[in-house]
Amino acid sequence: MAQKVKPTQAQQSQWKQSVAEVDVEVDQTQVRELLSKLGDTGVDDVIDRLKALRESRGVSLRALEESSGIPRGSLSKIENHQHAPGLATLSSYAAALGKTIRVVVVDNP
Repeated sequence: MAQKVKPTQAQQSQWKQSVAEVDVEVDQTQVRELLSKLGDTGVDDVIDRLKALRESRGVSLRALEESSGIPRGSLSKIENHQHAPGLATLSSYAAALGKTIRVVVVDNP
């Protein structure tokens, strides 16, 4: 029987990033349309939740920059609602905190 090998922290991080990238590549046009329909309020709520999670875990912007690949200045602008991030950026931010951004589309009757 094959012995199970636990992936390293680096491998786990790389896999999480790969999953985030695959999720993001679905169809940027449709996602942009969905985000525009959601409006700034919905995106702002997601950003506020991610910021609250980051702060509750004691993760600094510097640490988030290193784990997400998003420049610290951009992270600050995003968290202060001075920059509207794309889905790829939001997904990278969430993935660095161990979370995933999902968009659910429901038909209205």
